[in-house]
Amino acid sequence: MTRYTRSLVPPEQRIPLEENKRKKLGYLPYKEMRCFETLAEDVAGTLILPLEKLDKVKILSDMLGFHSGNYILTIGEMYCGSLDEIAEQSPHYVAEVPSKTTNSIRKTSIQSISTQRNKLKRTLVNRIPELFKVCGEEVEDKAENERSLKDETTNSEKYLADHIIGYPHVCFREIGFVSRKNTRSYRYVISEDFLHSLVLSLLGTDKRLELKKFMRALQQRYNIFIDQAPDQGYDILQSDLNRNSKNLAVLLYQMGMLRHLSDACSYVVNPYLEDAL
Repeated sequence: MTRYTRSLVPPEQRIPLEENKRKKLGYLPYKEMRCFETLAEDVAGTLILPLEKLDKVKILSDMLGFHSGNYILTIGEMYCGSLDEIAEQSPHYVAEVPSKTTNSIRKTSIQSISTQRNKLKRTLVNRIPELFKVCGEEVEDKAENERSLKDETTNSEKYLADHIIGYPHVCFREIGFVSRKNTRSYRYVISEDFLHSLVLSLLGTDKRLELKKFMRALQQRYNIFIDQAPDQGYDILQSDLNRNSKNLAVLLYQMGMLRHLSDACSYVVNPYLEDAL
């Protein structure tokens, strides 16, 4: 059937666009970052999974969406403070397993989104004078120089607001990592679709992983916090965190990705491996 289809469809012909019709793409200013390595590992790990191609496409779409948004927010974490202390720091995602009742996790998650956006704004403000010099925009006339810097700052802030600040939100919304169900504002959530991709990405070709270790892996690899609060003064009740982890276990069980064994341990399993237990 594949050969028959190929005989009916002519081969794709790439026609080079004229120079004046080409759009300039962005560039990646960093040769290496930890989030790049994690992305590469997730892509490579997904490609070797014993799944159908469409299933792999779903996982790749979710993980690429997460890593794209995570990269933007990581830059905000790196440069929002002093330029003398630049180091790769990952944003923290306090994620709620959706529930009907309001809790401290939900409130903290909503606040964290606003905080991350403000860090992106501060990053731009901190870097503009440096970028202004690198681009050679300075002139000898001090007044003209200050006026030009002010104009560039205004244009940059507008571009940031129109094209960059909302980009992580768009990526996360499409993969089911943010939601405003039962709320007026968006917060980080663990939806069933996104959780499915996370499980297969973390387990890979392994058959199972103990539930507590799975939640630790979410923290260490993706900075997604379920049953613990990040070490940055977040005001989250432990009772809410315990309930959140129980809700995650229930959701995994409903998805057929959690098994309770006789040793009183719960294991996250890969349902595509028939001999998982």
